[in-house]
Amino acid sequence: MNERLRAALPLLVLGCGCYAGAALGWTFGAASGSAVLLFLFSMYPLLVLVGAGLLAAGWIRWRREA
Repeated sequence: MNERLRAALPLLVLGCGCYAGAALGWTFGAASGSAVLLFLFSMYPLLVLVGAGLLAAGWIRWRREA
């Protein structure tokens, strides 16, 4: 695996995970009785912001690593 990608991969994976959690919470959380999905629904704005920040940090690290 490319060293640049290896350095950025943890941030990129966490960023995608935040977006996936936000999507699950938004799609199924309001109509669900599940405490986890309701929690994800309530944390939607934070998950989107954190996901965007992690993806941006991963992209910057990937572009800067030599």
